[in-house]
Amino acid sequence: MALYYKRQLNLDARYAPRGPFVLNESSPQAQGLIGWWPDASLIGGELKDYSINANHGSVNGGMANSNVIASEFGHRVPDYAGTDHAYDMGDLEIMDVMTAYTFSCRFHLNATFGSGFETMMGKWNDVSADRSWVLAIGPTGGSNDAFICFIKDAGGTTRNAKSGISDQAAMVGKVVLGTSTWGAVEDVGRVYVNGAEEAGSTTFTGVGANIRESTRPFRIGAHTSAASGFDGYVFDVRVYDRKMSAREVWELKINPWDLWYETGKVSFFFPPVGAISDFRFRMRYFG
Repeated sequence: MALYYKRQLNLDARYAPRGPFVLNESSPQAQGLIGWWPDASLIGGELKDYSINANHGSVNGGMANSNVIASEFGHRVPDYAGTDHAYDMGDLEIMDVMTAYTFSCRFHLNATFGSGFETMMGKWNDVSADRSWVLAIGPTGGSNDAFICFIKDAGGTTRNAKSGISDQAAMVGKVVLGTSTWGAVEDVGRVYVNGAEEAGSTTFTGVGANIRESTRPFRIGAHTSAASGFDGYVFDVRVYDRKMSAREVWELKINPWDLWYETGKVSFFFPPVGAISDFRFRMRYFG
């Protein structure tokens, strides 16, 4: 009998799970999950997808072990360093012609920048119209100085939603949870920063039945060249084929470890003095 356990102290990075990980398929956060890349775990040189779809990715550009660092959450994560570094999962058909989505990742921007867009994840081409969607940060000081989700609708029109308060100055040097949602039924695209839709955030509508298909590979990091390279690290990358509610997005922030099972020995511990009081220990057995 294998023993899996999960430990949780909401928002306290000292108790973040460590790999190897096992997907908690009973978690509400696992519903509709079509891809999950939590850290820089490699299997046979490929980035491991811990969802049930096993969409593992190859290393692109100059990504090397020297670019894998420890995040504030203790995970080994890739630092893309503003270059063409990326993990490439290929042209995942499961992400094409989506009628609803939730895209989410945690990222740490190393420094502000003044031109172009730095991309965290998506199916996008910087130099052609072969585009579907992407999460990015725009250049400082202008109207795009924000966390942004760009999509192409089926007719080829580019639409975007932007954060209202969080610009580069507010995000740099911190771990930020960035999420975007859309569904054909409501047909309103939204972005959330750290689980909340900020005052002044923009939305998009008029997409119709689905977002556009793209032959571009799904990538984490740069999407075509170093021009879109993200200067920082990205982890806990998730793609869902459903639109999460605002409450569910908030759960990604306040209950970040619900998707994870950590394998290994069971250890009991107590939260430190002054830690967040919502402390829970769960143990489950699977035959």
